[in-house]
Amino acid sequence: MGQLLAHETIPYYAQVAILDPGVEGSYPDWGDGDAEAVSSGSGVAVATRPDHLGKVRLEVITGDPAGELRNVLETTLSVSTGSGLLAGSVTGSDLHPVAIPSGRHRVRVYVDAPRDRVSRVVFAFPDA
Repeated sequence: MGQLLAHETIPYYAQVAILDPGVEGSYPDWGDGDAEAVSSGSGVAVATRPDHLGKVRLEVITGDPAGELRNVLETTLSVSTGSGLLAGSVTGSDLHPVAIPSGRHRVRVYVDAPRDRVSRVVFAFPDA
């Protein structure tokens, strides 16, 4: 497992994300709002605990995570440019660069708790 990002952020509106900043509309649509995680093909958003309950630990790794985590989504993300992805809180303007090369990448999303209590989110790129 290789660590690409480890950061704590305030999850405004109870969500964090990873997305391609080079694609307009990369932030996914939550639809009916019942999902634990959603994908747009160029971005993934994950439901977390409410922001008033504290920060959420966000990790981006290569390989698979260690620890007691639950997989809530497996999808493919397209990265359009060599500038990689941004991860963090979009609504909180707390986004951090993640060095992922352009192309299509499989990503797995893991969380540590049920939807309204998530305090740790891991975006795992098993083939990177």
